[in-house]
Amino acid sequence: MQPQDVLADPKDAFLSAMRFRRAIKAFDPDRRIAAADFDFLLEVARLSPSSNGLEPWNILVIESPQLREKLHSEALIPQAQLQASHLIAFTAKTAKVLARDSSHFRHMNVDVRGYPAADAEQRFAGFQSFLADKLGIGDNNRAIFDYAARQAYIAMANLCTAAAFIGVESCPLEGFVYAAAEKALAEAGVLELSTDRLAVMVALGYRSEDPHREQVRREMGEIVRFS
Repeated sequence: MQPQDVLADPKDAFLSAMRFRRAIKAFDPDRRIAAADFDFLLEVARLSPSSNGLEPWNILVIESPQLREKLHSEALIPQAQLQASHLIAFTAKTAKVLARDSSHFRHMNVDVRGYPAADAEQRFAGFQSFLADKLGIGDNNRAIFDYAARQAYIAMANLCTAAAFIGVESCPLEGFVYAAAEKALAEAGVLELSTDRLAVMVALGYRSEDPHREQVRREMGEIVRFS
C-alpha cells in the first residue's frame, strides 16, 4: 500500500507516509518521477518557512549525466544514488550577501515582500542585531552560513516528507567531498561560490530493492520530556 492510499483519516495518511519513508541507498535508474509530481515537490520546498522570512536558499536540479559523473568521480557520491530520477542540491547564502552587503536581505524585503527601501534599512539593522545579540554569530562568517544552511534543511525535510506522501523515495546526501562538489557545480556554471555554498543534496526516485530492515525508532517515552 502506498501512503497516499490511506484516505480515511489525514493523520493516518501522514503517519503512513512517515513509516514508508527510508533513506534509499540504491535507486532504479529506469523509473522517473512524473513531471507533475516533481513540480509538486519543488513547490513544497518553495513554500517552506525560514527564519526572518529570508528564504536563504536556492535549489539546483542536476540533470546533466556529465555533471553527475563528476559528482561521482570527484565528490565520491555513490553511483547507486546518482542513478535516482532526480538529484537536487540545496545551496545557502553566504555571509557576504546575507549579512555583510545585505543584497539578499534587501531583495527579499523590497523586491519580494514589497517593503519600502527605508523600512528595509531598519529591518536590516534589526536583523544584524538578531545575529549579533541573540544568536551571538554577528562576526562569524561560517556561523552565519550555517544559520542559512539550517533554513535550507527545513525546505529539504519538507520536500522529503512530501515525497514520501506521494510514494516517491528520497535520500538526503551529506557524505561526500563538499569542496569537490562545489567545484564541479561552479565549473558547470550553476553555483557562484561568493554568494552561495552547498548545504545538502537529496536524491529522489524509486528504490531498486527493498530495504533490509523495517523502520525502527526509539519509543516516545524515551525521547519526549515535559516541563
